Amino acid sequence: MELRDYQQTCLDGVHDALVDHQRVLLEAPTGSGKTVMAAWMCRAVAEIRERAYFVCHRRELVQQTVQTFDRVGLETGVIAGGWSERPAAPIQIASVQTLTKRTAKVPAPHLLIIDEAHHTAARSYSHLIEAWPAAFVVGLSATPCRLDGRGLDDWFHHLALGPSVAELIEAGWLSRYRLFAPAAPDLAGVHTRAGDYATNELADAMDRRDLIGDILEHHQRLARGRKTIVFATSCAHSRHIVERFNAGGVAAVHLDANTPTQERAAALRQFALGRYDVISNVELFGEGFDLAANAGVDCTVEAVVSARPTQSVSIWLQQVGRALRPKAEAAIILDHAGNALRHGLPDDPREWTLEGRKRTRKEIDDQVVPVRRCPTCFNVHRRELLRCPACGHAYASAPVPQKLIKEVGGELVELKRAQIELHKREERAVVARAKTYDELYAIGVARGYQKPASWARHLINARKAKRMGVAS
Repeated sequence: MELRDYQQTCLDGVHDALVDHQRVLLEAPTGSGKTVMAAWMCRAVAEIRERAYFVCHRRELVQQTVQTFDRVGLETGVIAGGWSERPAAPIQIASVQTLTKRTAKVPAPHLLIIDEAHHTAARSYSHLIEAWPAAFVVGLSATPCRLDGRGLDDWFHHLALGPSVAELIEAGWLSRYRLFAPAAPDLAGVHTRAGDYATNELADAMDRRDLIGDILEHHQRLARGRKTIVFATSCAHSRHIVERFNAGGVAAVHLDANTPTQERAAALRQFALGRYDVISNVELFGEGFDLAANAGVDCTVEAVVSARPTQSVSIWLQQVGRALRPKAEAAIILDHAGNALRHGLPDDPREWTLEGRKRTRKEIDDQVVPVRRCPTCFNVHRRELLRCPACGHAYASAPVPQKLIKEVGGELVELKRAQIELHKREERAVVARAKTYDELYAIGVARGYQKPASWARHLINARKAKRMGVAS
């Protein structure tokens, strides 16, 4: 497995930083191959007859990491429950849960690599760093930030920046995408806890028949036949989504972290081979999850449905990142959670830092919607564009900044009803400005209606009937 040019550049940057800094965090986007880069770091350590530990934050990620290291040709051992140990192997892949219990029993590593390093503030990771104070530490993260605004500079001394999502898309290492936001949910009354929406209240707000029906309808319009991952808010919500897809003739299956390992692997394989079109999951296909490795066969996700609102830009980018593996056609992202309106587009420029930063009340109050949503086809794009890149709809004026959220009783409340009504008025205005059958038909096609011709004829006939009624 050869390194890509940007991967070699990242490794060179980490190597140079370690000359002056003992602990370095490497930021690189989801899909950039951070585990492959880690394998090459471990290879360099093994060549000088030293030890390296790669730490996974979930047991489910150990197996896929072993497979990646095997492809690089490395001899590895595993420190995790249920695995046979090979203590003589110079490279060990470990679950953080198991390794923290064995720091006194295993040799100190020369290099400690922490995957998904934005979790390093957790006590388990701090314990590892404190246990081996002489070790070099390299953290890996696509999103080096925390919901609570706390920085990572207590654990890392230097931030090495990898390529941006936009750069990887431009170079063909990540997929182009089209992002649609058919509607934003009303989350009024959903409280914020530990920096994100309260899980139980969020599930109640999202697990509704009308919202689930909307997911199926827009998936059939915009992503029919594509291998799709759905992110749900709860197991019940996910199962209801699956039931609705299956009832609509779309083969779907639910998975979560409690699904038995063999059952999960079988479902993933069937998804990869085309038996299922849709997998709906809860907290499974998030950080670091490699679907192809877990399915045992190559599998490219072609579409993502976000039905899980979040205040975490990290979770949002992990969701959409599932669909950004390279492919011939653009990925389809359907945002039914309002996340793009909160956090922007997957390839928007973002400034990462190790320093913590909490937003002030004024910054929260003044935050505006970072994107623009086309009222014709619901495509989400950059605010400064005066024409929709998906359907060509021309806007009558430059965008007017719209406040995203407001502060109520110390809690964040989702998009104001007035904003949602504004979107609806824009959509109605687009239809009202269309005077001919051809113009209406074009709108129907752009919005993905299954029968745009019938819809256009219905409106033309309704307008004629209304004019005749007025005339009489």
